[in-house]
Amino acid sequence: MIGSDETLTDRNGNATVYIYDERGNVLSETNALGETTTRTYDEFGNELTRTDPLGHTWEMAYDERGNQTEETNPLGETTESAYNDRGLLTSQTAPDGTVVMSNQYDPNTGNLTVTADGLGHQTEFIYDASGNLTRTIDAAGHETRNFYDGQGNLVGEIDPAGTETTYTHDTMGRVLTETVSWTDADGIEHSATTSHVYDAAGNRIQTTDALGAVSQFEYDEAGQRTAEIDPLGRRTEYEYDSRGNQVLIRHPDGSTETSEYDPEGNLIAETDRAGRTTKMVYDAAGRLIETILPDDTPDDDSDNPRRYSIHDAAGRRVEEVDERGNSTFYEHDAAGRNTKVIDALGNETTYEYDSRGQRTAMTDARGHRTEYVYDQAGRLIRTLLPNGTETTVTYDALGQKIAEIDPAGRTTQFEYDERGHLVAVIDALGQRTEYAYDGQGNRIAQTDANGHTTMWTFDVLGRTLSRTLPEGQTETFQYDLAGQRTAHTDFKGQTVEFFYDELSRPIPTEYPADVVVETRYTASGQVWEIEVTCTPAACAEAGKDPGITSHHFDERDRLTRIDYPDSRWIEYAWDEAGNRTEVRTQNERTRYTFDALNRMSTVMACANESCSEGAETVYNYNPVGSLQSVEHANATATDYQYDELNRLTLLRTWDATGQLIQRQQFHLGAAGHREMVVEIPQRVVEYSYDALYRLTEEKVTDPNGDRTTSYSFDATGNRLSRVVSCDPACTGEVEAGTTTYVYDANDRLLEETGPTGNTVYTYDANGNTTRKTSPDGIVDYDYNADDRLTRATGAMESTATETAYTYDAHGSRQRQTADGITSRFLVDPTHEHAQVLEELDGAGNPIALYVIGHERISQERAEGVFNYHGDGLGSIRHLTDETGLETDRFVYEAYGLLEHREGATPNTFRYTGEQYDPNLGFYYLRARYYNPETGRFPTMDTYQGRIHEPQTLHKYLYVHADPVNNTDPSGLMALAEASAGFAVRTNLRTMALPSFALTRRAALASAFAAVGTATFMTSRRLEEDTKFPPIFLVGSNHPDVRNHIQSAHLERGIKPVVNLIRPPHSRRWLRGGLARGVCGPGLTGAGTGMDCDEFPMATHLQGGRENFLAGRVSLKAVPLSQNRSVGQMVGQFHSVCNIEANTPGLRSAYVMGTTESTTHFICGVNRR
Repeated sequence: MIGSDETLTDRNGNATVYIYDERGNVLSETNALGETTTRTYDEFGNELTRTDPLGHTWEMAYDERGNQTEETNPLGETTESAYNDRGLLTSQTAPDGTVVMSNQYDPNTGNLTVTADGLGHQTEFIYDASGNLTRTIDAAGHETRNFYDGQGNLVGEIDPAGTETTYTHDTMGRVLTETVSWTDADGIEHSATTSHVYDAAGNRIQTTDALGAVSQFEYDEAGQRTAEIDPLGRRTEYEYDSRGNQVLIRHPDGSTETSEYDPEGNLIAETDRAGRTTKMVYDAAGRLIETILPDDTPDDDSDNPRRYSIHDAAGRRVEEVDERGNSTFYEHDAAGRNTKVIDALGNETTYEYDSRGQRTAMTDARGHRTEYVYDQAGRLIRTLLPNGTETTVTYDALGQKIAEIDPAGRTTQFEYDERGHLVAVIDALGQRTEYAYDGQGNRIAQTDANGHTTMWTFDVLGRTLSRTLPEGQTETFQYDLAGQRTAHTDFKGQTVEFFYDELSRPIPTEYPADVVVETRYTASGQVWEIEVTCTPAACAEAGKDPGITSHHFDERDRLTRIDYPDSRWIEYAWDEAGNRTEVRTQNERTRYTFDALNRMSTVMACANESCSEGAETVYNYNPVGSLQSVEHANATATDYQYDELNRLTLLRTWDATGQLIQRQQFHLGAAGHREMVVEIPQRVVEYSYDALYRLTEEKVTDPNGDRTTSYSFDATGNRLSRVVSCDPACTGEVEAGTTTYVYDANDRLLEETGPTGNTVYTYDANGNTTRKTSPDGIVDYDYNADDRLTRATGAMESTATETAYTYDAHGSRQRQTADGITSRFLVDPTHEHAQVLEELDGAGNPIALYVIGHERISQERAEGVFNYHGDGLGSIRHLTDETGLETDRFVYEAYGLLEHREGATPNTFRYTGEQYDPNLGFYYLRARYYNPETGRFPTMDTYQGRIHEPQTLHKYLYVHADPVNNTDPSGLMALAEASAGFAVRTNLRTMALPSFALTRRAALASAFAAVGTATFMTSRRLEEDTKFPPIFLVGSNHPDVRNHIQSAHLERGIKPVVNLIRPPHSRRWLRGGLARGVCGPGLTGAGTGMDCDEFPMATHLQGGRENFLAGRVSLKAVPLSQNRSVGQMVGQFHSVCNIEANTPGLRSAYVMGTTESTTHFICGVNRR
């Protein structure tokens, strides 16, 4: 077709027209939609220009050898490349003139000998006479050595720490065995060997791990894997069509998933294991434009919920329409970078980039601008915040973060070993926390700032075998051949056994005393039933009720009903976009509406069966999604104001007459911590902190009396002293005088000496407080195998002498009995944190009915209906009645002790909005109780902390000793600064990017807060299973992948929580039309050197085609080198952090983008 045109029609009947020059080069390509891309060439056939259908032109230049030396994008930004006489790339210069990479080569062999980044940090490569790479010396001088046999096969590696890996090969050069050898700190040598077997075609048909577990694989004649048999004999089968598309997966339990493709390989239908089909529609260019979701009429698609994607002529996404018809618009610059997002309400967020494609600024919908500064290696070094403050990060030659300075100028430093493991954190007070690792990279020791060491042991596969606390208590773990945890023996010697079905889902869990919890699943894998079996005595001891808790789901796997063993139930309704529109029980019905951004707009406590009347609460938001006002049904109202960083600065509440009953004005320090709160009437509270932001003084000036409380701490945050002085006298639960505290090496509080005498605490081996001996008497505490409090007896805070507690199948407290008087709680587990809907007496009669919105809105009792009004921390400060007049007022000291109360309305929801137990004097925070008197939890945290933030390693301390700015609704981890987190709690889906950029802590907190708001039991898993999971952070050295992940979080609402699966999802579907509109030739910038990045990733349960079709996977074309590099690091992340595959209920992780560092990961310590 030289010098002419040609029309090619694909198998779907779509025609593409090509025009060629006399040399056969394609001059223009016009797709079936009439979108034309044109090209020009030089006399050698090198492409000189490429113009997309929108008229954007890329220009290229070449040297005399045909090497591309320049590429200029449509914005005029030119990237230059230089080559040696062999045509090997010697340097690359960014459009700003920065040499971002340079290479040196052996003049004889052409082997790369030195490569350097933009700052000149060099990595050196040394070869043998055969050209094999034998030594690699990184920029810090760390050396890796390689060894080869006569055939050039790699037979050995020694890493910088001395760990040796050896390989054997067959005659075809395939790896037969891989042995890792290392010497531990005691001089004992260890090794682990993995072996492989291949068929005649070279397919790997068997792998035996270091413990002898065998996995097998089968293939068809085309080399496609048709079956996998895991070490337990569980068989998974795969079928393909004639074009190699995977059309069926048959799981070990016999259930199947099927896929259907059009003639061009576009995935057009997928049917899940429950028989529900999702369909896809493509335009003539092969871009996905419509997703048809399943509903309750599978034979009629006309009324099914749908999502739409609209693209411009260059194939870029310009609009997305959700199931409710709400549109989000995207604008791009000529180079294809996203410059603006316009939400369905018209709020605009804009982005700016430098010539290297690095995001340099973000302006939120309120006009507040955050700027980002990078070094020559492309690493973010400064974040300039809208209020004029900044954060800075310093890196070493390897790109590892070695220091970070927060907006208040406080520095945290980091040290690493030769393998890049974090070995020390030096906090802003100069205190060191240190870590040690074995030859496989497992963290085997952790020494806190007080010099107390926790130790771990691992098997040769890197799975945790034991953890030993500083005082010597040890817990152990066992696994089956597939790596599933089968038993956990706690520090007390109690063993819990775990069993799994064919799909690696937990089924029976056997506790001591013959208590069995069995889980059953729906066809699609949702939890269907949880059955507790035990004798009455065993159940009482375990704090569990026998019987079945069942869950029912709609056609999109949204929870529609929970039935509890005692005949109580909760029903749910949902709209097309997955917003929960109704919650109903035997005693109440609540209806919800949502705005165009799918944010909760109204909450109505229905007054009749049709819900046509009722008490309605209205929420309003500012342009960045922070809560702006709340209007209650009793004519009371609250409004909120924020600073440039969207941190709360003013809160006001009015009663029905317009009288101001609450006003809090917050004065914030440079890092966002509250330094002063001015309230009415004339109440001022001033806060002081140490360099770690631990509260050191609370000074109250109040017409009703002044108070000053000061605190001191040891290196890990244990409170050493509390000094309280009041003028004229202390009130409520606050007591004047000095109290001192003594701890053991496990950070357990042993003794406190206060104004009224000594209090002594004793513990069991699991770290639970079992006895408190005080001047008021003795209280004994009992716990079940989950370390949940089941009984307290003795001299308690109330007149009761014995209380007992039981928990439902979701782990929420469901019953409390005090001296024979029982209160029952109906708890909704679908909220971000489980919420009490009803409080009932022992006979099931309502005591209190609660309405839940973003917060607890109201309670209905025999005395009437009362609305809750919280302060900036979420603590209940006022109650108003149905007429909108104030009935009650509460005042707390910083840690939650009630300092003053007016009114007598029954109410147990108080400090931070959580439920107070007057018998214990504790607050129930779901996973644990909290004692405001000591500022501690009486039981040990099962979440083991983040090693980059030593404050999180403490097992008992409440919110890192900063109760002014943090809350802990889960009982497991502090959630964000209160000032920044207020908007997070109220509106998660539309959080602006500055919340990610303030500090890494705020970024992590906001991401964690965003998890579990839409899917049943996600928050439960976060609280009980992850304990703050491992985190993989994609950073500035992979900017395109990072920007994609951040966009997925912020623009698509895709959650960062992931679970490892083996085998991973196939990426074959990315080659077809399903992804073509995003990652294929239709997208400017795709093609040579580009790859399709999917988030969540194919290695994660949340990735893959099915989740893409459900709108839960984002795709974007990114540089191939970045995608491969991130993929390799993710593999290391899974290995080093011991992330177990195919056990979503046991091990989760988080993947996020960060602008504060290069790509790295943080291993969450293996849970108990």
